[in-house]
Amino acid sequence: MKTIPDWKWKAALAAFGLVTAAVVFWPLPDPPPPPPPPPESSLPAEEAFLTDDMLEYTVQEGDTPESIARLFVIRLDDLMAVNRSVDFEPGQRIFIPPARGD
Repeated sequence: MKTIPDWKWKAALAAFGLVTAAVVFWPLPDPPPPPPPPPESSLPAEEAFLTDDMLEYTVQEGDTPESIARLFVIRLDDLMAVNRSVDFEPGQRIFIPPARGD
């Protein structure tokens, strides 16, 4: 069996030490900046859609907010913004906002 010369062990340990130091002490990248705040609206969210274009709808058995939004081809968050205090129980009357053009 061959023995490894002492200088090779020292060189290997020195290389390991340099790599370890580079990994441990390498500066971390700066964290990404926070996302910008949402744009300010001049109206509260509840009043953003209060127009004459709104429809009234009576919640049917088996309706969910998602299914109602799909039925009227509107965004779910728009439906929820107009009907914040609604439980979407059968028989409840809710408002359907007009579809946005975005």
